[in-house]
Amino acid sequence: MFWHLFYFFFIVKNSTTSPSLRSGTPPLQEENFWPVQIWKAGSFMRLPVVFYASFFFIVMMNYFSTFNIRFQDFIKVTLTEMKALDLVYTFPIKNCRFRKSNTCKNTGQLCVISTSPLVPNNYSELCDLVAKLAYFNRRYVLFFRGQDKEYKFKSRFPTIYPNYFRKLLMKQNPADQLKKVLDENSNKLKRKIHVRKIRFHGSFYVVGNELLRFALLQHYEICDTPLIDLTQSLYVAASFALLPPVGEDERGYREGIVYVIALPRNNKIYRDDVSDNIFLTNLVGITPPQAKRPYRQEAYSVTSSNLNLELIGDISHFDLAGRVVCKFKVNNSDEFWNCGMNPMTREFLLPEDDKFFDFILDNEHLSMHRYPAGLNYC
Repeated sequence: MFWHLFYFFFIVKNSTTSPSLRSGTPPLQEENFWPVQIWKAGSFMRLPVVFYASFFFIVMMNYFSTFNIRFQDFIKVTLTEMKALDLVYTFPIKNCRFRKSNTCKNTGQLCVISTSPLVPNNYSELCDLVAKLAYFNRRYVLFFRGQDKEYKFKSRFPTIYPNYFRKLLMKQNPADQLKKVLDENSNKLKRKIHVRKIRFHGSFYVVGNELLRFALLQHYEICDTPLIDLTQSLYVAASFALLPPVGEDERGYREGIVYVIALPRNNKIYRDDVSDNIFLTNLVGITPPQAKRPYRQEAYSVTSSNLNLELIGDISHFDLAGRVVCKFKVNNSDEFWNCGMNPMTREFLLPEDDKFFDFILDNEHLSMHRYPAGLNYC
């Protein structure tokens, strides 16, 4: 091998690196071109060159074969990223107000979440502006999320994380503890439906799909999950943004944030789309009519597709902020709600007589034939 390498570098050193441009001789016929000299050296150099090239090819194929296995494990994490929108149509912003033209334009995704929330004068104007957003972003379906404030973590930009990952970021709970509680509640819900043979519209999907069970646990606030609640009702989102904390007077002045989020169209009970990296479910499609919360809230749940909590690395992939089309600041003043409407109350949005909520909280030691009243065979 030493003599082969020595002879190879000797030929290269004593030859031109490229054919003479003036001679007009084709490269493969140039006598002083080093690849030609190596090939004309006979089997002394031909066979080693073929051997080393084959050996290098086999080694690289073996390496990439091993790499592909590792990459398949890694791709489970990277595919969980919710792809941000490439084309976002929103309103030009000036001093937290809309410009007089009120026309939508194409902007980058970060400029939406990073700006101050826009301030409509009243709820009627808010509805009109959302209608324009829906028209210009008609490739998508607009969803809404109401919050009492915006959440930031080590960034000047607001984030929209599920509570599961927000607690991981804030280091309030270790990852193994959060996952243990989530798995226990998910398996408990599965046993309640499967073992007791409780039938309701959507029970088949809930038993067979773990993410659907996560969605129910998230919506009914049983435990922290990697999903986040959305609604297709602007009215519901604005009402949630203005809900006072439990025990506080509902008549006090409050402000809140309403996010407008664009997601792929969903014509099924749930959508698990790897290309968009979105898992989106309509809770109305997997719960019986006795489940009052999902119906009154027009509730949806969303997370990243191919979720694997054991392989999660960079949890910033679960931030929904990249799909925000616009955000508004709302308040509960009479001037804002001057259209004959008032925000929904906590009693309406979170009714205490939700029989499906009673079913989820039902203890497992109860009799197999005991069901929450009116829930069996819905």
